[in-house]
Amino acid sequence: EREDQHRLLQETSTLARDLRQTLFEVERERDKERLESKRKLEQLKKTVEEEQEENKKKLNEVQNDLLELRDAHAKLRTTNEKLRRDKDRFEKERESLKSMSTARRKAELDEDRKINSLLQLVDELMSLAPDLFPNRGEPPTSNVAMPTPPVRRKGSKSRETSPMVERRDISKEASPAVQSKSEQIQVTLQRLTEATQELRRSQKASEERDRERARRAFAARRAGSTESDTASGVSMSAGLGTKTKGRLYRKSLSLEQTSAISANQDQIWKDDR
Repeated sequence: EREDQHRLLQETSTLARDLRQTLFEVERERDKERLESKRKLEQLKKTVEEEQEENKKKLNEVQNDLLELRDAHAKLRTTNEKLRRDKDRFEKERESLKSMSTARRKAELDEDRKINSLLQLVDELMSLAPDLFPNRGEPPTSNVAMPTPPVRRKGSKSRETSPMVERRDISKEASPAVQSKSEQIQVTLQRLTEATQELRRSQKASEERDRERARRAFAARRAGSTESDTASGVSMSAGLGTKTKGRLYRKSLSLEQTSAISANQDQIWKDDR
């Protein structure tokens, strides 16, 4: 019985030793698995963090691209709006210039018609009184021929006639014709004066309209454009105003000369009366 107990005790100790060894091995394997799991977990965590950083970078890039795209869209919209305003302004300026050109063309045609009527009146006046225009159609001469006195023949005193008597007879015969021609010339001069005044009024009204249109165009250009556009509008308006002013000045000068001729003719006919 003692030997059996001793044998059981040895078997039990052997079994305990085997179990202890097995336990050590299991714990060793468990530690290895734990370390491997920890290593894999850390590697996975590191990979996830790297992916998160990469995703953050990509997200920031996408946000920056979105901001740039939004800024570009805002700039494009602003540019488009500016182009639309410029287009509307250019359309308005084109219509305004078109209307100004049409009105100026009509005014020029009206002025040309009035000037032609004035020229016709001047031609009529020249045909009625050619003595007032002695140098028209003739080359200028430096030497003026003196009139030859009439040759008086000798005869009886009873048949000779005094020059004063002959002059009075001729003046009496020509007085109705001269008076009729004088009336016609007076009527023509009156018509010429009225036409001249009407042309001056028309030129003054046309000049006022041109100034008003230029002022409106300059105000619109200054309100709806940049400084460069405003400077170009001022130069264009100044050029148009200078051109119109020069043309009107030449016409006014010719009208003043015509009026001076008319005044001189009136004075001549008053002196004849």
